[in-house]
Amino acid sequence: MDKLHTEWTVEVKTLSPLHIGSGAELMLGYDLVSYQGRTYRVNEDALLDAMLARAEDEDTDAVNRVLMGRPAAELLEPSDFDDPVLFRYALTGEPAKREGKIPEQIKDVYDRPYLPGSSLKGALRTLLAWGTYTRTGRKPDLGQLGPKAKYAARRLEESLFGRDANRDFLRALQVRDSAPPEETDALVLERVQVYPGGTPIDIEAVRSGVVFHLTITVDEYGFRGDAVRQLGWQGKRAWLGQLVALGKEYARDRLLMETAFFEAHGGPRTIRAFYGGLVRQFIEGELADDEFLLQVG
Repeated sequence: MDKLHTEWTVEVKTLSPLHIGSGAELMLGYDLVSYQGRTYRVNEDALLDAMLARAEDEDTDAVNRVLMGRPAAELLEPSDFDDPVLFRYALTGEPAKREGKIPEQIKDVYDRPYLPGSSLKGALRTLLAWGTYTRTGRKPDLGQLGPKAKYAARRLEESLFGRDANRDFLRALQVRDSAPPEETDALVLERVQVYPGGTPIDIEAVRSGVVFHLTITVDEYGFRGDAVRQLGWQGKRAWLGQLVALGKEYARDRLLMETAFFEAHGGPRTIRAFYGGLVRQFIEGELADDEFLLQVG
């Protein structure tokens, strides 16, 4: 009997800092406090308990000062940074400024970073759209773009993947959230800037070289028998079988385009060196047959 599901074990390694936002922002001086090259995420409850206990040993005025909402940066002393109970986690690096907000990296309930399956699936969806247009010799009709940014490509996607959400063949591609990485120092504070004229900002990110493990499952039922005809998925399963091959082609196309752009515009040396190293990986065949590069986040 044919399998109803096909499961792939996937390893994802970050080649550059990766930011996937939680949607929240952390306040410098309150949520985050920097000290000696590291930035600490304050455990608010533990800090309040410790500061109240310390203040009660002094006088009533000291307790009042704690309860008046003073920022954590004013309450902490150098010796406090040796107490892990006071902090939820720590990031390598310090922000360039002492005030402001930092976009938060998505994490699980234990403050461990992970790779959301939805983020990886979105990247694979973009890859498959590119592959479909490229392999069939078509180009997207930009006249079909909608007026709202969030759903601008809806009509284009419907023409590629299915006419509505119930008939979108990528429903059969189930990408799970990754497990947390084994590395305990995965988080960094990274300064980023949109080239060429964007304002530099600090963000939480996963550093380069971190490895995530996850599984991708293909629900085969919709590609067989009456279901494939009812859903209109004839020939669609083959695209999922070509993910790695398409990934290699897509990465090569993107790398050459990005490299040419930054060379032509005199982009930062670090960026040109980064892309040059990735191009050499392709040319020198450093990637295994089942490996490809993909932009995520």
